[in-house]
Amino acid sequence: MRGWFLALAMGLLTVLSNPTVAQDTSETESTLQEIVERAQADGYQIVLVPQPTEEAEAASGGDIITATAAFERRARQARERLDTIIGETDKFGAHMLDVLEKRAGPDGDPLWILYAFGLAALFLTIGHLVGIPFYRWMRLRFANLYHPEPETRTEKLVYPIQRVLLRGLNVLVQCGIAAVLVVAFGDPSPPWRTTMMLTVVFFGVARLAVVVFEGMINPEAPNHRLIQMSDADARGLYGGFKAAAYIAAPVGGLCVLMDLMGIDRDGHVLMLIVSTLVSALLFSGLAIRYRSAVAEAIVGHRPDEASAWLKIFASSWHGLAVVYFMGAWFTTAIRLLLEQPGALGLIMSPIQFGVLAFYIYGIGLILLDRFVDDPRTDDGEQVQGQTLKSLLEDVFRITLLIGTLALIVQDWFAVKLDDHPIYDSMVEIAVIGLLGYVAFKAAKLKIDSMIREEGGDEAALPGDEGGHGGASRIATLLPILRNFILAVIVTIAGMVILSEMGLDIAPLFAGAGVVGLAVGFGAQTLIRDIFSGAFFLVDDAFRKGEYIETNGTRGTVEKISVRSMQLRHHLGPLHTIPFGEITSLTNYSRDWVIMKLPLRLTYDTDPEKVRKLIKKLGQQLLEHPDIGQNFIEPLKAQGVRQMEDSAMIFSVKFMTKPGDQFTARKVIFAEIRKLFEENGIRFANREVTVRLADETAQNLSKENKEAIAGAVAPVLDEADAQQAASQEAKNDAR
Repeated sequence: MRGWFLALAMGLLTVLSNPTVAQDTSETESTLQEIVERAQADGYQIVLVPQPTEEAEAASGGDIITATAAFERRARQARERLDTIIGETDKFGAHMLDVLEKRAGPDGDPLWILYAFGLAALFLTIGHLVGIPFYRWMRLRFANLYHPEPETRTEKLVYPIQRVLLRGLNVLVQCGIAAVLVVAFGDPSPPWRTTMMLTVVFFGVARLAVVVFEGMINPEAPNHRLIQMSDADARGLYGGFKAAAYIAAPVGGLCVLMDLMGIDRDGHVLMLIVSTLVSALLFSGLAIRYRSAVAEAIVGHRPDEASAWLKIFASSWHGLAVVYFMGAWFTTAIRLLLEQPGALGLIMSPIQFGVLAFYIYGIGLILLDRFVDDPRTDDGEQVQGQTLKSLLEDVFRITLLIGTLALIVQDWFAVKLDDHPIYDSMVEIAVIGLLGYVAFKAAKLKIDSMIREEGGDEAALPGDEGGHGGASRIATLLPILRNFILAVIVTIAGMVILSEMGLDIAPLFAGAGVVGLAVGFGAQTLIRDIFSGAFFLVDDAFRKGEYIETNGTRGTVEKISVRSMQLRHHLGPLHTIPFGEITSLTNYSRDWVIMKLPLRLTYDTDPEKVRKLIKKLGQQLLEHPDIGQNFIEPLKAQGVRQMEDSAMIFSVKFMTKPGDQFTARKVIFAEIRKLFEENGIRFANREVTVRLADETAQNLSKENKEAIAGAVAPVLDEADAQQAASQEAKNDAR
């Protein structure tokens, strides 16, 4: 039973991996070519028919038995290879010493490799010391790009990218000097030179990886840290990654070195499996140790605003990372055992492509900040919402994501995407989706810009008393056009994607026609609402932000959809009214409005005097700093309109823009009160006169007083009720 379980699991994953087996077929091809040439020389015509692969047979015939046989065959191959390697494990150490002794020279000392490592380390130290002045000189040359307290995104991004470039260049100088020293002063024998060169190369790779990772988290420069992370977590994560890189790189370099030295294939496979396992365990340990720090970085600076999916990913990313690393190692082991291509690189694939995308994205943001300006309003404030710059950022981000995933998939399947129809279709689907997204966002950006120019965003303000001028006709229709464009783009993109997936979309068009007929017959009310709304909009009966009344319901038009509109009452309630139910509509927000104000004056008031005072006040109000510009016609006196028992009603009127009459009324009432007080004009109070036939007011008995109170109370109650009804009507009119 030894190795059976591992071999069975490896065979299972083999079905999901690349089925192409990399075998040395050069000798077979040479023999076949000789046979073909000999037959052609004898006058025969040779036709070569390729034998279909196991996967092709299974796919073409859909034969489950064939697929099962292929699975069993690979499981058996993996088991046999694993048994062979495990059986020869005890001989592996002796075989390595034998290989080293053969490469050592006449003396046969296998410790020569340690001397080679030590000499390479000495050359690297010399290169480091020589490169220090160069690094300092380069830092001084670019010191002007460093801002200790960055205020803009560009200033924050430039420093880590500049630091990575300078330190990376310093690593290349160090390794270059060490390589020159190896050639000039190292042992000229091939084993020594190969060992020292590999040591320099793998040290440089590990050092560059550490430099690039340091630029991402900036443990010593928190002001330039590009991700949300505390200083302690940043230093700890950097130290852990540095240790992992300096452990994984020598192990991988030793595998390459022993392969060049001539170690047998089974031994090399064993070393590769062990080295990739070490890398997987190291990065899995890092993921578990710093799961909270990375989760904080994933959520970002505003965790309360993060989506639920992002929070779920942040809380479980370390588990997914461990599963990925161990799965990548398992797949690597399978491919190594079965001699399949694309075995190495799976563990580091998402890390290296993710880091590359990170820096490309940072450079792209710097270029956007440099060449694309943020749109601003007339007041100099930055425009909120979607802009051209934010659209380009989204497109750039999505493109990088698609490219990164495509490269990772290509590494996993060890095949170029252009050479495989399924992966090629996946990329094309992603590109179509991206183009559809860009098309809609570009149209939305243009439409939103036109809406802002038309003042559509400020048309309806919560709490308005009503009557204010609404948005323009274009600003009212543009949101509906935006929704229509979205529906068209989604439909077209969906159809193209389905066609790219190999589905026949012709029946979908026929089905859409049938559904349209069904909707037309079964949803007559919906059709009536849509057509009624279309004609209302064509007639320009109302616009967004206007205060209207329909069927006894009043409010500001807050939203217009295909079949209904929503009215917001100035006290808060939101009414949804289908267009088909509108029988009449009154618009209080068009052109102008006249407001009349009744003034209750005593009978001893001179109407002519009041008229002159009102006329003079009307001229003065035209120059009022707050409401003067709102008048279309000034305040005018209409004379005595009505005579009541206790007062005469003097009427005044004025004309303003819709919605401004309420603000003007407040000021006018205050100015009239002040004016009448200065000129001795009194407002009349409500009075009830009671005449007594036999007694004077001084000799009223208790019974008479109660009788008088009982007679006056109904009159006062009626007057109060009329006044309350009048006030309620005015409130509704607002």
